[in-house]
Amino acid sequence: MKHVMLTGGRSPICLALARMWKRKGWKVSIIEHKTLTFSRFSNCVSDYHAIPSPVSHFEQFSHQLLSLLERERPDVLIPVNEDILHYGRIQSEIRALAVSFDVVEQGLLERLHGKFSNIELAAQAGIPAPVTDYFDGEVVDWQAFILKPVYSRFGNQVITDQSGLRSRRQGDYVKQQKINGIQICTYGFARAGKLLAYACYQTNLGIENSVSLTFTPYRSRRVFEYMQRFIQTHQLTGSIGLDFLYDGDEYYFIECNPRLTHGAILLGEALPDVFMPGYAGESLLIMKRQRYGLKAAWLYKIVMQRKWWKTAKIYGKSRDLVADWSDPLPILSIPLILTWTLACAVIKRKPVLDFLTEDIIYAPDNGHIQPGPPCSIKQGPNCR
Repeated sequence: MKHVMLTGGRSPICLALARMWKRKGWKVSIIEHKTLTFSRFSNCVSDYHAIPSPVSHFEQFSHQLLSLLERERPDVLIPVNEDILHYGRIQSEIRALAVSFDVVEQGLLERLHGKFSNIELAAQAGIPAPVTDYFDGEVVDWQAFILKPVYSRFGNQVITDQSGLRSRRQGDYVKQQKINGIQICTYGFARAGKLLAYACYQTNLGIENSVSLTFTPYRSRRVFEYMQRFIQTHQLTGSIGLDFLYDGDEYYFIECNPRLTHGAILLGEALPDVFMPGYAGESLLIMKRQRYGLKAAWLYKIVMQRKWWKTAKIYGKSRDLVADWSDPLPILSIPLILTWTLACAVIKRKPVLDFLTEDIIYAPDNGHIQPGPPCSIKQGPNCR
């Protein structure tokens, strides 16, 4: 039997992908660093392997991972979360075990991840982007700029005023031109600069630009062309997500996620096909029309925030990423997982999102980022 190993069992998209692979007749295993996750309760998962975190114990992580891969001999390895940057550090050793692992070389992977360097990559591809530069402690005009950590995952770390600046976390920040608009996200899968699968979606129905809870198919020829141009220019391989802000006139590139994102669910049951070794794709795999959402969190928004009330009708017509009554335990386990997560966060005195990502975040020193061709990001959208 063919065998796929997925990492990031805490993520709903990992659970959805596990179910798809299982329906194709593959054995599915999960690699994780947390004890309780959605995928641990799934009847689609044959084995659940808990190994040390690459953030705090990289040597133990890499040793146990390579030993596990050598013993289990999976055909395909798919890191789902940001931990792909840690796996990328040992990609040669992984491929030496005859495991298919689609990812670009580590230097480019890190540049795709950085909030300054990926703006630079967009500019090199001729894609409009907001004026961006490193923050050096200067006075900020909050009407015109925002601050972002150079390495961050969630929009809740964006600083928009002076009070946020005073309470900011340690680390390097970029100062970026403020663009008022709706957030449009993309997911693509490529090999050697060829786009093989593509999804584009409006997240959170234009209500707020934060952690994505809803995934509504969105069609724009310009966004598709930007995606193709970015992938071709940098000859990308693997999963890639580009985020844009649309101000009613232009789509401005704001960041890149070099990993599998939840928007991939819009590709439907054919999603696993693109990860299979040797897949070339005679035609582009394109998103379906079905809407999706993380409906438990979405329902909370509808109940607690008036601006979300208007989404109630759309809520009923959208599919959930977690609920599947042929595999019921993951959705039934939400109270247990939530209680455990909150308890762990309280014990560690951390916000919940920080607890959920503390073991997979990737923030290399700036000196470790391989520089690309010179390009002054201060030139903004017209930089080439």
